[in-house]
Amino acid sequence: MSEARTDTKDTPTEYTFEELLAVLGHVDDYRHDHVSVCWEIPGRHSFTSELGTVEDAPQLVERLMGQTSGLVNVWFGVNPVDSRVARGRGTAKDIPRLTSLWGDLDVKDGGCPDLDTAHDIITEVSALLGERPCANTYSGHGMQPFWKLDRESAEKLSNQEAQQLARGFGRLLDAVAAHHGCKVDNVADLPRVLRVPGTNNVKDPDKPIPVWCETDTGAALTVEQVRQALDEFGIGEEQPRGMTAKGPQRFSRRELINRVSKAPWGSRNRTLFGAAKDAARQGDLDEDLADKLTDAAEAAGLHSAEIQRALMSGRCAGEFEADSAELYAADTASPAACKHRPHLRDRLLSVTDLAHLPPVRPLVDGLLYRDTLAQLSGPPGSYKSFAAVGMACAVATGTPFAGFSVRQSGRVVYIAAEGANGLNARILAWCEVEKVDPAVLDGHLLIVPEPVQLGQQLDVSEIVDVVREFEADLVIIDTRARCTVGLEENSATEQGRAIDAAEKIRAAAGCTVMTVHHSGTATQRGRGSTAWDGAVWSDLRMSGEGLQATIECAKHKDVPAGCKHVIALMRHTVSQHLMPSTIEMQRQTLVVSRSGSGMETLRANSQRIVLEIVRNCAPPEGLTATQVIKLAAEGNVGKTSVYNALKALLDDGELVNLGTDNRTRYAPKCSQC
Repeated sequence: MSEARTDTKDTPTEYTFEELLAVLGHVDDYRHDHVSVCWEIPGRHSFTSELGTVEDAPQLVERLMGQTSGLVNVWFGVNPVDSRVARGRGTAKDIPRLTSLWGDLDVKDGGCPDLDTAHDIITEVSALLGERPCANTYSGHGMQPFWKLDRESAEKLSNQEAQQLARGFGRLLDAVAAHHGCKVDNVADLPRVLRVPGTNNVKDPDKPIPVWCETDTGAALTVEQVRQALDEFGIGEEQPRGMTAKGPQRFSRRELINRVSKAPWGSRNRTLFGAAKDAARQGDLDEDLADKLTDAAEAAGLHSAEIQRALMSGRCAGEFEADSAELYAADTASPAACKHRPHLRDRLLSVTDLAHLPPVRPLVDGLLYRDTLAQLSGPPGSYKSFAAVGMACAVATGTPFAGFSVRQSGRVVYIAAEGANGLNARILAWCEVEKVDPAVLDGHLLIVPEPVQLGQQLDVSEIVDVVREFEADLVIIDTRARCTVGLEENSATEQGRAIDAAEKIRAAAGCTVMTVHHSGTATQRGRGSTAWDGAVWSDLRMSGEGLQATIECAKHKDVPAGCKHVIALMRHTVSQHLMPSTIEMQRQTLVVSRSGSGMETLRANSQRIVLEIVRNCAPPEGLTATQVIKLAAEGNVGKTSVYNALKALLDDGELVNLGTDNRTRYAPKCSQC
């Protein structure tokens, strides 16, 4: 094992793209697997991918640079792609082996404040792994380090094991970055693409920045070395649904205590919660172990209020997993339900304790907040599901939603309870409008193509496992009615069971859970019992017509509410290359507009339609407002939008009134010329 270097800047030697591929082991690929190369030319909407041999890839990059005079963004797949894949850059299942573990440390708001911090993160991670990176790419706006894996040990991993190892390393990188007060991009997806050395970063075409790669001193790491490093610092590899090949995984008391005492900064709360949950699941969370976990958490720097909250949540979550039926019994509030939980007197908070509770943080600024329950309700046809899909994709990629900031990318679980048909077109349309490669969503967005019944113990237990293992930031339940079959909609008691299940999903990963629910035709308030209105942290009510929607923040518990936001939707037809063998009608859908509140886009669209109607259809005496409204309905422009458009076009001089103030008749201005 090599000595961990403290400074990566000592007389570095640069790698070419061809040399970097060789260092990562692509040239030794005796199975002739492919290298993916992806590129985007500024000003064009397409993100293009091509697969080729290790010899072809550098030549393709050279041609791209020559044809564009260097004004092209180019990336390559860190891992090889199975040669049987014909297009795109493959999915996680198409990756035959891991070449390395890597990071993407962007210098930006919410990311690394500067390159020195990126260097510090690399140094700290290297100390944990026991090896420096083998190479570091300067991406133009940050750094992308590579820790090479020993090929022999990496090839023994199954595809699922490779994904688990990559996710474990991603959590380690996240924890170290959080210790430095910053956030790093997700790196756990196996088809991940990073910048190609020798090209340019042309996010700003007027200011291209060279991308280059320096050598480093790190030797190849074995898989066992990586696993040991993760285990020692309390991260470890995932065990699907808490199981091993021989049944439920068990941990010794010493393992649980060590996990908490060595928890990295930034994941201490989650680590303590996980340890308490595992202990409770296996029936070991007695007073003695609770005291020792408390001591370990205090030594790690957690405050007593945080410790008690994590222990209590972990205990109940573990007991729910072990025997979920007990938690759904009528006497859940009895001591038998959580027989080992701390006494109420030990869970009381002083005013000083309250000051140490973390403040609520936005997930989608102004709309959704982290670790809370929310509901989005509205009548049929008010574009609720289109908005929900837009929010899901925005959070998964860190992209603004209709002008509302999303401060960092996260992971989303979307429960498509009404079926997944049509969802592919909506997601791909969003990607095309936002110029996002759909492959970026792999590892960030999971779709559950069927209802998860909140009144059934098995369904809730399974979604809790999925959310916890995926470390979800947002769970969308679309719709609530389809996921509460058998629970009386107007019964506060039965809906209380569903709310309790939603809270367990939230607690599994500290995520936001948003339900999509229908309202009556006369109101935007959700149908049925008002229990949900009282339980949610955010109550969003939606109405819409004519490609215009309004989201009213009827309630936020601890931040200002009562505001209304207008968003616009736009028609989009997904490109045929993204949906081959699909007829055009099935590729047509709606997408929430990317432009701010959507008002300017909406006004421009409705005014354009109304102006065309008057120009093409007005008789010599002009059209009445009623006539314009009927004609505009064919273009899905609502009555209010028509009136607003007519007034604006009159004010702008595009239309004239041939009638009277009481009986207005609209005509294009040229009719009087």
